[in-house]
Amino acid sequence: MDWKGDEARLGQLCQLFQLASSPDNHVQQQVMQTLNQFSQLPDFNMYLVTVFAKMTNQEEVVRQRAGLLLKTNLNIAAPGSIPPPVADYVQAHALLAVRDGSKVIRHTAGTVLTTIILKVGLAGAAQTLEKLAENLADPSADSVEGSFNALNKICEDGMMMIKQMWDEPDEQTQLFISWAEKRLLPRVFEYASPAAPVHARQNAIECLNHFALNCAFTDPKFPTLLQFSSRYFEVLGVLANDEDVCVMKNVCKGFVCVIESQWQCLNTQTAEVVLQYMLKASRHPEYVVRLEALEVWTPCTNSRIMLQLVWPLLKDLIPVLLGNMVYSQADYMGMEHSQVEDDNAAVPDSAQEIAPRIHKDRGEDKDDDDDGGGQSSGGAWGAEWTARKAAASSLDNLATAFRGDILEVVL
Repeated sequence: MDWKGDEARLGQLCQLFQLASSPDNHVQQQVMQTLNQFSQLPDFNMYLVTVFAKMTNQEEVVRQRAGLLLKTNLNIAAPGSIPPPVADYVQAHALLAVRDGSKVIRHTAGTVLTTIILKVGLAGAAQTLEKLAENLADPSADSVEGSFNALNKICEDGMMMIKQMWDEPDEQTQLFISWAEKRLLPRVFEYASPAAPVHARQNAIECLNHFALNCAFTDPKFPTLLQFSSRYFEVLGVLANDEDVCVMKNVCKGFVCVIESQWQCLNTQTAEVVLQYMLKASRHPEYVVRLEALEVWTPCTNSRIMLQLVWPLLKDLIPVLLGNMVYSQADYMGMEHSQVEDDNAAVPDSAQEIAPRIHKDRGEDKDDDDDGGGQSSGGAWGAEWTARKAAASSLDNLATAFRGDILEVVL
């Protein structure tokens, strides 16, 4: 589409986005009023994407605001309501922005592309999807990083769509699966390698996890993707020695999925190696790595074979679990703010407060749990899942599975 906006309006828009930083409420109101007037223009989104993608002489914050407003406008549009020429113009210019030298602009472009693809459908974005996949072979690191970021968002949305249509896949689902199989995944696997730059490894394993963790590589409903399951498992093994925390975190997520779902490519020998790795990762100095690694032990209690493999590890595993059950900074950060404000550590407890919980009426304090709060709100220690909770859950399930046998290890 050959479109050229009014230069004066483009300049006025840039000025408005610049003024949006003003702390003056009156100025803010004027900016909003003028933008509302601009929004009545039939080609307002064209102006926004032009400022965002083409006016590289503007400050980063000006361009980003144009991109975020564009994303908001696209998001509230009804599916199928965006005219094809406008959709094509926006996609073409957002594709330019994923190659931008600014990471902020590249990532904003990714959200714009993801949003418009949801609105126009995969068929209406076929050229965009193909171009993003092609960009992975681009010699420019910025282009690869920006395209990967956009593809990650698209794959996340695509897998959500598949889960919603799991029982009866529609045309959009089939288009996504076909594109992923033929164009995307083969190129993503190339970057899931120690030789790839760190940003590429991070994006590659995250992208693959969108498929693996949602059973796309193992469910017979999608036979064309089954071929990738063994290759994905190999990638986990190769990247297991990666020192990047983001990569390690996603490798742990992948191994948990493989163990929990008992993938066919998993045998006794490989499972033993995986559990040794997860034991090591469960005591990793980085909290996010430990949090993901600790998730593997509970699924092991659902398999007789996995329990046999866990048994020799218990002498090393139990101390690791106990160590992770110590309250960490993450636990305190997740604590309800009111509990921090009303800290009464210096006030002596009353007899009622220190009475054993078993003496309380079951109808009283029914929302209390071991963390001092209810299930709905998460209690004093918050609803967020933490490494401490994961370790406690693992130890509880292992004790239930091994029963009296675990005492000789614990004691």
